Amino acid sequence: MKVRSVMTSEVQACRPQDNLAAAAMIMWHHDCGVVPVIDPEHRAVGVLTDRDICMAIALKDKSASAIPVGEIMATNISFVNPDDDIDDALKLMSARQIRRLLVVDSDGRLNGILSTSDIVRHSDKGKSKKHISNKDTMKMLHAVSKPYSTPSAEVSIEPEVVTVPEPSPAETAAPL
Repeated sequence: MKVRSVMTSEVQACRPQDNLAAAAMIMWHHDCGVVPVIDPEHRAVGVLTDRDICMAIALKDKSASAIPVGEIMATNISFVNPDDDIDDALKLMSARQIRRLLVVDSDGRLNGILSTSDIVRHSDKGKSKKHISNKDTMKMLHAVSKPYSTPSAEVSIEPEVVTVPEPSPAETAAPL
């Protein structure tokens, strides 16, 4: 089975100069948790997740509209080609503990996304050329769900220094 038969091909993308609020709106309107980032030639240059947006807003103490996508996006991303074998994609997702792969053509232009949801929807009992086995699906889900100690994306976010006042004795006293 090929990646093209499982992937989501109708994918919305954003540009590095767009802000996080615009990327979040894409996620909201299209019910997704990731947005590929593309250049003017439609080549994939990064990826942004809903978690990336939340962490950037919290750590930078800025509004989403004040933070450019290019400042936060992960650039160390994994790709597959639409004609790659789905088993190879499952192995890549498992090895790198990633839940989504960008699907690009030979020129690096975005063709779609392959997600764990796509894989689960194409999963069934037994071996067949028309579906992904439940066993292979569960093996991949188990691998990508293992806890890890470092963030999945190589994104460096320097937190702003925020001072929190010490609570007064009245605020820390136990209720009667």
